[in-house]
Amino acid sequence: TVAKELASRFRELSVALLAEPSDASPCESGCSSESDAATAGTALTDSAALVREVFLLYLRRGTFAGEEGHELAADLRAVRAAGMRLLAVHENDPAQGGVAFSHFLTTTPEDLVEGGLYSSLAVAFHATPFREISIALAAKAMGASKRMGAR
Repeated sequence: TVAKELASRFRELSVALLAEPSDASPCESGCSSESDAATAGTALTDSAALVREVFLLYLRRGTFAGEEGHELAADLRAVRAAGMRLLAVHENDPAQGGVAFSHFLTTTPEDLVEGGLYSSLAVAFHATPFREISIALAAKAMGASKRMGAR
């Protein structure tokens, strides 16, 4: 999953999945929200031990489909009501369920769209060789930082 991709490359990101995705290939099982949402906390190791929680919304084909889509929408409403940070990641790789962003403007529940769910730009996740850049941009948006001496 995208959350695991982020955590494996940025050790300062601690990831807790809301639901573990199935072992099915991308979109084989309809890309349900089970594999589309994670709560990711960034633990920054400074003297204040700052921890920020970020709800990671992984947008791909089927994100708001079926009963899981209704549950995801309810989770998003609760997250937004609680004032939790939200980071949308838009999958662009068709092999991973990527679709045009305009798809989400018609499949996302209207109250979420009108309430500003997409008022912040989603981080675009592209296929290799650009995937690493996408991952770095998402990690930075979640609070990860370049370590001293790192290239």
